[in-house]
Amino acid sequence: MWEVMQENLLYQIEIILLQIPIGPYAALFGKLLSDIYTYALHDIHEKDCQKLDFLLNTWEERKLLPNELILRMKSHLGNRAVPVI
Repeated sequence: MWEVMQENLLYQIEIILLQIPIGPYAALFGKLLSDIYTYALHDIHEKDCQKLDFLLNTWEERKLLPNELILRMKSHLGNRAVPVI
């Protein structure tokens, strides 16, 4: 259930980012969003990880966040540990 809540939270944040001018909000909340994203990567299954990868690519294409944060999140996505079952 927590995995679904994390994913939904990220999509809700994206909706907010799309509705407001990028300007100061990316600077104010970008680090927090990056922290939420990287934390979520550690708790989700591979299928959901692919969804977060798609979401991150969308943020990058739309330039919703600074490149340094996008690169940081991609680094965490690439270094994600495979969960032990």
